[in-house]
Amino acid sequence: MQVHDPMPYVWFVFMTVAFLVLCGGVLRWSRTAASKLIALGILVAVVSVGYGFAVQPTVIPLSTGLMKIAVILVLGGVACSVLSSLPSTDITKPKETVNAQ
Repeated sequence: MQVHDPMPYVWFVFMTVAFLVLCGGVLRWSRTAASKLIALGILVAVVSVGYGFAVQPTVIPLSTGLMKIAVILVLGGVACSVLSSLPSTDITKPKETVNAQ
């Protein structure tokens, strides 16, 4: 009979609970959508690396998938940040013409 070491699974549960608590904190206390996306992307990347180290052989597909999601979140946050800093023009309102008389 083979005995499995329960410690990697304890770390997995601990990291998952900590990840969910930190995600809730980021979503609650971050001000802009861009900062939320960037912070969540970094948090997902850190948890992905932690999952890869904690339960090596069984969670590798989860870890690589989470890393891809982290990259998308960070890039989305950077795009939101760049696009929000560009000047916007309102094309729905017609320009008012001034009669010079």
